[in-house]
Amino acid sequence: MADIFISIGLEGGTDEYPEIDKIITRDNLRSIAIYAAERQHRLIVRDHPAVSAMLRALLGEENPRLVIVPEDTAVEDIARAHKPNIVFYIAGNEDVAWDFAALAKRKGIRHVPLPGTGGAAEILEDRITAEERSALDGGKHMDIFGFDRIARVIGPPPLPPRRGPQPL
Repeated sequence: MADIFISIGLEGGTDEYPEIDKIITRDNLRSIAIYAAERQHRLIVRDHPAVSAMLRALLGEENPRLVIVPEDTAVEDIARAHKPNIVFYIAGNEDVAWDFAALAKRKGIRHVPLPGTGGAAEILEDRITAEERSALDGGKHMDIFGFDRIARVIGPPPLPPRRGPQPL
């Protein structure tokens, strides 16, 4: 079981197509939540009216695998209390970049910026090594929205058992 922290910033940006960023961000959050739930991982996120409500709707109001910390909780306190092994960086500005700067010093954390969401996540893409980017993208740099990265890092939900005759 992994502990996954979602560093997300949803301030208004200067993007030319903000509605697209919102859709990509929503779909990335949904993918992370579904994959994490299927694999019994724990999600940690700072409280945000939209994000918290969406994750509670997806995972259940009283889900013990969903940890929502107060909005102003320092990332160092989150890391100390919850010890995440995976961090997804979504959108954001300075707050997401600060989270990365603080967590980059800690060993054993897999950093996964989702650059298709814009903001700091796109800037952080250049702060991870080429080897890390290649591992996240499976050797190809075609995952512009981050969906393949999420599946590759968390693992997609298991397929249902096959029905009918099984191959020999």
